[in-house]
Amino acid sequence: SLTVVKYTKSKDGGKNWELPAVIINDGYFGYKPAIAVDPDNPQCIHVAYVGYIIEEEYVTVRYIRSKDGGNTWSSSLRITGDNLNCDNPDIVVDSQGNPHVAFDSYEDDFIRYNYSSDGGTTWLEQAEVVNANLNKATFSVSITLDDKGNPHLLFGGGEDTDFNTYWTWRDMTTGTWQVDPPMALSEDGGGTPYHSMVFDSQGVGHCWYDARGTVVLRSVYYQQYDPVAGWSSGRELKSHFSGGSTIMPQCAIDSQDHLFIGYIDGIIDSKNLQLSGGDFFIGTNESGSWHYENLSTNGLNIQESNPN
Repeated sequence: SLTVVKYTKSKDGGKNWELPAVIINDGYFGYKPAIAVDPDNPQCIHVAYVGYIIEEEYVTVRYIRSKDGGNTWSSSLRITGDNLNCDNPDIVVDSQGNPHVAFDSYEDDFIRYNYSSDGGTTWLEQAEVVNANLNKATFSVSITLDDKGNPHLLFGGGEDTDFNTYWTWRDMTTGTWQVDPPMALSEDGGGTPYHSMVFDSQGVGHCWYDARGTVVLRSVYYQQYDPVAGWSSGRELKSHFSGGSTIMPQCAIDSQDHLFIGYIDGIIDSKNLQLSGGDFFIGTNESGSWHYENLSTNGLNIQESNPN
């Protein structure tokens, strides 16, 4: 079946949206898009997606950009290097307007990274393998940049239900990966492929992931990364439900270093990890301490300080 990547935008803070328009203009089908905007030029928009022309072709990660706020789009580029079946791209743009993309491959289980030093026109000829020495199947990568423009990658690794959350980062000055093999953040066999990380203006990283809970199936954990002191111990964000789990965190940060996190809180089936009667919580530390607001209706429907 035909799948396409569509783009829409809001000019009033998300109250109203333009009609979505197909942005792939070179015959490629596409899905699983990831988007990033140049922080100094919001008219320059970068998209990575999974693309192919026919079913028999390799399913590769491709890149497309707009320089005029999404009105027109370039032809797409394959940025995987060799013909390789790839999946799950994530993209960020640094302060120089250069995009960085990470993705996984269901063909050889490696995480790969590619980068453009000229705003997306040309890329590394071969995407770099990040986890060659990890010796585990890997998947579901996310990418963020520290205050010096160095990319940090989080990804899942393991077999069946025996997963961990792994981390490594690349020094852009030397062009080398600094944690080899990548470091496991979660306890052995206790992680999942759901994670998110942002850096504040002081260069401190804030990371959320879910892993095995202390008394339940899964819990969201928070860890702080200091480039000098390293990683803090994990802090568990426990469920508001008796016997409940917290899962699938996503985080963001604004220009004033206010952190935001969203996660699901509910009762999880131990066999298929499906949610039953859960809630979606948004957390923010804008006021100097953490407050969480329930955006759904199944459980606590108040704003409160996190009791954990």
